[in-house]
Amino acid sequence: LSARGLHPETVERFEIGYAPVDRQGRDMLRRHLMNKGVAPDLIEGAGLATPPEGPEAPRDRFLDRITFPIRDGRGRLIGFGGRAMNPNAKAKYLNSPETDLFDKGSNLYNLAPARTAVGKGAPLIVAEGYMDVIALAQAGIDGAVAPLGTAVTERQLRMLWRVSPEPVVALDGDAAGRRAGLRLADLALPMIEAGQSLRFALLPDGQDPDDLVRAKGAAAVRALVDGAQPMVTLLWERAVEGRVLDSPERRAAFDRDLRDLVRRIGDATVRRHYGDAFARLRGDLMGPAPQRRDAGRRWDRRPAKGGGKGWTPPAVPAATTRGSAAASGLSPDIALEQVALAGLVLHPGLIEDMADALERAHWTDEAHDRLAGALLAMDPVASSDEVRANLNGTPGLPSLEGLVGLAHVRSTPVAWKAASEGDVASCVRDALLRLAARQGADRERQEVLNDFAAGGDEKAMWRLDEARRRRDAVLKSPLAETSDEAEERAKSLAFFESLLDTTIQGKTRSR
Repeated sequence: LSARGLHPETVERFEIGYAPVDRQGRDMLRRHLMNKGVAPDLIEGAGLATPPEGPEAPRDRFLDRITFPIRDGRGRLIGFGGRAMNPNAKAKYLNSPETDLFDKGSNLYNLAPARTAVGKGAPLIVAEGYMDVIALAQAGIDGAVAPLGTAVTERQLRMLWRVSPEPVVALDGDAAGRRAGLRLADLALPMIEAGQSLRFALLPDGQDPDDLVRAKGAAAVRALVDGAQPMVTLLWERAVEGRVLDSPERRAAFDRDLRDLVRRIGDATVRRHYGDAFARLRGDLMGPAPQRRDAGRRWDRRPAKGGGKGWTPPAVPAATTRGSAAASGLSPDIALEQVALAGLVLHPGLIEDMADALERAHWTDEAHDRLAGALLAMDPVASSDEVRANLNGTPGLPSLEGLVGLAHVRSTPVAWKAASEGDVASCVRDALLRLAARQGADRERQEVLNDFAAGGDEKAMWRLDEARRRRDAVLKSPLAETSDEAEERAKSLAFFESLLDTTIQGKTRSR
C-alpha cells in the first residue's frame, strides 16, 4: 500500500486491511469468530469462510490478501474484496461470494460517499476497480465508484443514473478498456433518454486513473473528465473503424448497420437526434446522399402525353392538404404524416428504404411518432396484413384501418390497387420530404423570432436572411405547395419580414 502511494489517512478512510495466513491452518478468521461465539453457518453464510468438503477442512475465503470492505448505498458492510499479495495467485482480485447480503450486480464500490460528493457538485466517475477509486479520492476527486469485479450491469447502470444523469466512464487506455466502454454503451443504448446518457473519458494508452493521478496529479484527471466525449462519438468511431466504403454495396451495408444501431434506442426523441447526428457524420465522411431523380415528384392520375399515367410538376401528394383534408380543417402536416404512414402500413416492404427519413422525422402527432417507431421495429419481410394484425389495437397507436381509410389517403397512390411499388415509394417519399421542408421553414422563422426577442439585433438580421433564403428554396423547389398555398405562404412571410425589418430599424435608430 505504501508503494502504491496511499497515505495512512487514506488507508484508514477506506478501512483497508489484511487477511493473513496462519501456519496452524487456513481458517484463522473462522476460528477467531467461533471463539467470539459466532456460529459456523453464519460465518459461511456471510461469505467469510467455506464449509468443509469431503476430506477438505473448512478454510477462510481470504488468505494473504489486502482487503477492501464493500458497503452498500446506505453504508452497511455487505462483503469484501481481496487483492492477492502472492504474484502467483490464481486470482489477482477476489470478492465475497453471492450471499443474502452481497449481490455484486446490484452494488457499486464507494457508492454512498460518491453520492454525497455528487450532491455537492462533483462529477460521477465510473472507474474500473477499487484502487482507481481510492487513488482518485486521495487526489480530492471524491465522486468515483467501481463495479465489483464484473462488467457494469443494467441494475448498476440504473443506480448510476439515480445519482447523476450523465456519469463519466473512465476507460483504461488500451484495447480491453475500449471494448469494456463499448459493451457498456451497448447496454445503455436502449435505456438512454433525454438528459440521461453516458460520457466517456479515454485515458492515455496503458494507463488507468490510478496511474494518471500518480504521474500527473489530480488536474490531469479533471481535465480528462471535463473533456469526456458523448456516447454517440464512441459508437460512431466503432461503426467506421476498419470500414472500407468504396462501393455502393459497402455503403449500403454501413447505412444498414447505422439504422440497426439507432433502432435500439427506446426513446423516440433521442432516437431521432442520434439519427440526425449519424447523418451529419456520414455526410462529413462520404458527402451528402444524392437526391433521387424522382424525389419530390408526385403521381398524378391525369394521362401523360402519349397515354397512360404520368408525372406532373409536384404539388401536395394527390391533394393531400386540399380537398377532403382542407375541408375538414386538418393541418397539412398531419395530412402528410397520415399519407406517409398509411403508405408504409399498406406497403411495409418500403420501410427499410425509408428508415432514415422515418427516424429523422419530427412527427406532429405523438401517436404518429409511436407508429413510426413500431413500423421501424417490424420484421422487414412482414406483409401488410401481418403489420395490421400485429399493431392494430396497440395502445397509443392510431387505428390502422381508420388511417388507411381516410379520404385524402385513398386519393393518393398509396391506396390505389393499380399503383406500382415505385409509384407508392415516390408518393411516400414526397410526403416525407414536404413534411421536412414545411417544418424546417417553420422552425427557422420561430428561431429568428426567439433571437430577436432576446435582443440580438445583428444575429436576428443574419437569421432573417437565412429565413428568406430557406423560404425561397422551399417555394422554388419541387417541394412547394400548390399555387394558392404558396401565395398565402409568401404573403405570410412578407408580413413577418416587414414587421421584423421595421422593428429592427427602429431599434437601430434609437441606439
